Amino acid sequence: MKDKEFTKKEDKICKLMAWICCHADEDCPSEYRTKHFRTSLDEAVGYLEKSGWYDYNKKRSDER
Repeated sequence: MKDKEFTKKEDKICKLMAWICCHADEDCPSEYRTKHFRTSLDEAVGYLEKSGWYDYNKKRSDER
């Protein structure tokens, strides 16, 4: 999904999800994660990657 445009609402949801994933990853070492938490975190990161949001966000940051 290269060059996908995100609505303001989609962007906000993805930004919040990315923030949660990043901090959950930093704050909870993998050996303390439950199977369900690990699976959900992997799915959320996978969604952000497949949707193109990481690239969209990086491109937007590079343009500033």
